[in-house]
Amino acid sequence: MKLFLFFVVCFLFQSSLINSDIYKLNSTTFFYEINNNQEGLEKTDLLGKEKQILIHRVELAKQKRHTEYKKFILYTVLLGIVVLSLMGHLLYNLQQQKKKHLRLSNKLKETLKSLEIQNKFQEQHLKLSKELYANVETNLSCIISSIESLKYEFSIQDNTLLKQLNNIHLFTDKTMKELQNTIVTMNKEG
Repeated sequence: MKLFLFFVVCFLFQSSLINSDIYKLNSTTFFYEINNNQEGLEKTDLLGKEKQILIHRVELAKQKRHTEYKKFILYTVLLGIVVLSLMGHLLYNLQQQKKKHLRLSNKLKETLKSLEIQNKFQEQHLKLSKELYANVETNLSCIISSIESLKYEFSIQDNTLLKQLNNIHLFTDKTMKELQNTIVTMNKEG
């Protein structure tokens, strides 16, 4: 904007200089015409040449002014094109940044949704594993206590049956410990 104002001021300054040159030339021409009428015909050739020179100078000044005006218009248009190009570039970059920000925002939202779903899945997994462990442990504990009760209530003398009941007791106890280890491992992995 400052550059545009500078060009405008330069143009006006040059225009005023050209206008003052034209005024001086017109004044001089007028002065010579008056002198020409007063002094007579003997100086007509000399004044005619000076008048032609002055007229030629006036035409040159007009042409120069016209050329300067064209230059000013050209520079103004070029400056406008540069300013519009810069504004277009800035707007384009701004749009690209908005698009990038929107893409990142959407990606972040998707990631958050995925994490929420994963957390819910892990919570359900943990809840199910706890319920499963509690349920199976209760059943296995019931089997162990039933075996112990059978041993003591009925005073079983048959060694084969006692041995079989002890094997069931050991197997059930071992299964309960393996179940506990499996659930702990599943919770660590999940």
